[in-house]
Amino acid sequence: MIESTNNKVNYRITDGVNTRYPFPYPFFKTKDLYVFLASNEDGKDNRYLIEGEDYRIEQKEDYSQGAEVELLLTEELEGKYLTIIRIIPMVQE
Repeated sequence: MIESTNNKVNYRITDGVNTRYPFPYPFFKTKDLYVFLASNEDGKDNRYLIEGEDYRIEQKEDYSQGAEVELLLTEELEGKYLTIIRIIPMVQE
């Protein structure tokens, strides 16, 4: 069961060295996370990143403690904005 209603974290990439960004909220599957990169804070030019190609997810046990998103991009990232969003389907078991 997901108990947190928080579903998004935003990061301003201040250096081109750090490629790992924590996502502290629980989720069930890696497909529940959506990762976007934008060149400015308003996010109007958000670019959807693809898991396995642009980033990978390093889980903490079973995703109940969140995970870390590691960017695999080779482009210059300094000054850009990273958004990680959790979207879980509303289904009843």
